[in-house]
Amino acid sequence: MQSEQTKKAIHLLEKFVEIQSERISIYKLFESSFKEFLSNPHQKTSIINYQRLCQGVTLSFKEVSDNIREVEDDLTKINPAHAHLIRRIQNHEKEKLQNTVKLQKLEQLISQENVRIQKEEESEILLRSHQLECGNDHHHCHHSHEEGQEEVIRGEKRTIYEKEFQEAKTLHVEIIESINECLEEIRYAIEESRELYLEQKEYESENPIVPQTVEEPHNPVQEDGLYL
Repeated sequence: MQSEQTKKAIHLLEKFVEIQSERISIYKLFESSFKEFLSNPHQKTSIINYQRLCQGVTLSFKEVSDNIREVEDDLTKINPAHAHLIRRIQNHEKEKLQNTVKLQKLEQLISQENVRIQKEEESEILLRSHQLECGNDHHHCHHSHEEGQEEVIRGEKRTIYEKEFQEAKTLHVEIIESINECLEEIRYAIEESRELYLEQKEYESENPIVPQTVEEPHNPVQEDGLYL
């Protein structure tokens, strides 16, 4: 019956939405844990906890991906168009995860550069203060030009990282928009399939399939067991 196939397709689409919600929850945990790690990046406990979380998140993402692949395979047999929609989301999600890791790496590099620059600036302030106390104005003027050049060089890395971060952030927004568009199509497909299911059930109830009975041919038999 067509209605049974449609019902199965609805179940698979709803199952996908449920698994996708699990993936969103994993992302929230991943991102919040990274923010916590970034606030104490040099603390040993923080590093160990984040490494463990990354291992757990990797396994969780793999499980989600495997479950969705099963849904996609089953749906391909019923509605290839809907299965293709899930495949598009999977491709976007793969790109999103790769970009998320890149964003986190860049954010770490920017944070490290900020800490390094801050330490160097504090050291320079102490050095200048010491030079002023010693009255070494000529030596101070000589180094001011060199220090200015060093400051420009020092900020170059951070500028490069920040530019790459903004580019990755822009891409991240675009990927999420693409995923949301596909999810909206999935929701529409579910509603459309529900309406189709009701129509099919109504038609099938009004036009029941009557099983045909096949009569076996009757062959008269003689008393001696031979066919006439």
